[in-house]
Amino acid sequence: MPIQIQRYLYTILFSAIGYGAYAAVNVLYFLDKGLNFQTISILFILLNLFILICEIPTGFLTDKIKPINAVVIGLLIIIGSRLLLLSNFSYGLESSMITYGIGLSLISGAANAVLVGLKSSFKGSTEKLFSLSVTYRSAGAILGGMGAYYLFKHNNQYPWIYSALAYTISAVILFYYRKDYLFESKERLQVHSILPLIATLSRQSFFWASVFYASSALAPFLLWQHLFKQFPYGIECGYLMLQIAMLSAGKFVRVMKFTEKQRVRVMLINIAAMILMPVFTSSMWILSLLLMAHVFCVGLLSIFFSANFHDNIKQETRATSESIMSAFDSLFSLPMLYLIGYFMVQKLSLFAFGISCLSGAVALVFFLHSRKRLNLQAVSSQ
Repeated sequence: MPIQIQRYLYTILFSAIGYGAYAAVNVLYFLDKGLNFQTISILFILLNLFILICEIPTGFLTDKIKPINAVVIGLLIIIGSRLLLLSNFSYGLESSMITYGIGLSLISGAANAVLVGLKSSFKGSTEKLFSLSVTYRSAGAILGGMGAYYLFKHNNQYPWIYSALAYTISAVILFYYRKDYLFESKERLQVHSILPLIATLSRQSFFWASVFYASSALAPFLLWQHLFKQFPYGIECGYLMLQIAMLSAGKFVRVMKFTEKQRVRVMLINIAAMILMPVFTSSMWILSLLLMAHVFCVGLLSIFFSANFHDNIKQETRATSESIMSAFDSLFSLPMLYLIGYFMVQKLSLFAFGISCLSGAVALVFFLHSRKRLNLQAVSSQ
């Protein structure tokens, strides 16, 4: 494997450690601070609102300044968001979410743009390239999450230091070797081309499939810590099984070729697992198996949907296109997060998970439509 790809995968690993350290205990931390699910959902709404506001401008900026530079800047901003969690001023949580949203909006399109830019030196399909990134991301998330939970039990602020350090390592590596990832494009996206690009994408089924898929995991993401904390070693067990499932998904895509029918079955299994999760909350093992099934499917689907999306996008509009997709995802996430929080406060967890199931079903419909009308020509900004 070329050294540029190996090195980039290592930065994915460290970034995933930083993300895992946050994702494994963020809801527990908020609950520890005395917040209820309605308030927590509002914090995530704030996060998604700023992603929505910043996505398209930062995506356009990314295509202008090169994706690798945007990734480095985004990582530095995320490090700042972690440091804000350590502060004690009145709006520290809100400020952290806002800063995190800005950082994520810079990275969201840029990180995959860099990865796909390496495809020319990779012997394999786009799906296999994404499966490699999923494997490294999952391994990092295991290290980050398990370490963070151990630290959390000693001091609920230690995970943010751990997360910031991991992101710092990733940023330093990318900054030092950034010249290896400065891919040239034959064309340049202009400001006046953004609206036509949005219009073009909005007519594509693969675009809407990615939008609704991205929103479909909101309920499990927001609620799994709450479901597992009631069991002895529940958080450790749940998180470990979650990441093992994600690792397995990355491995599966590399060793086998999925047919269209098998992809559909994966989507249906994912929806079924989400429906059953709130039904079996009293058994850690059944809940763990359902979570593993869900995350395994999500891992596979993230590869399927990402490859399907990027195979239809030109390199010069790649970051902007993904940012547009992420902006629409954030737009749909705002009411979904509010409803999930509301239903959890009302102790209607089945309805909370039902929202994610509905989004997953819509994603399935658009995905099937996109595969039937697969257009091998990349989407143009014209």
